[in-house]
Amino acid sequence: MSVSPDVAVLVVDDVPENRDLLVRRLKRLGINEVEQAANGLETLAAIERRNFDLVLLDIMMPELDGFGVLERLKQNGRINDLPVVVISALNEIEPVVRYRAGRGGFHLQAVQPDAAARPGPGKPGEESAARPHA
Repeated sequence: MSVSPDVAVLVVDDVPENRDLLVRRLKRLGINEVEQAANGLETLAAIERRNFDLVLLDIMMPELDGFGVLERLKQNGRINDLPVVVISALNEIEPVVRYRAGRGGFHLQAVQPDAAARPGPGKPGEESAARPHA
């Protein structure tokens, strides 16, 4: 996979180990411009300070949760030009589905995390692409 060296990603999660895991995976993909935020207020400040190509956003966080971040991005029009991928534990997916269905303008596609790590039908040991959850 070829990634432009100037791609900037913001990783948002209140759990440092989760942020570290995502940052390491992004760096393995060749994405080196990675910033981190631990809550919604830090997220909004980072977005004001810099233009990101992608935000990986946790939902359940202190101070301002992911729902609040999405709402503020929608209010100021940034939701239209800033790709945001919601990352959350499986037991948190139902509220995300309800939020997106009730507000409109957002798209949700659940992915089975373990499916992305299983070897695909290609070469043995080759990682397969993430498959949508049925």
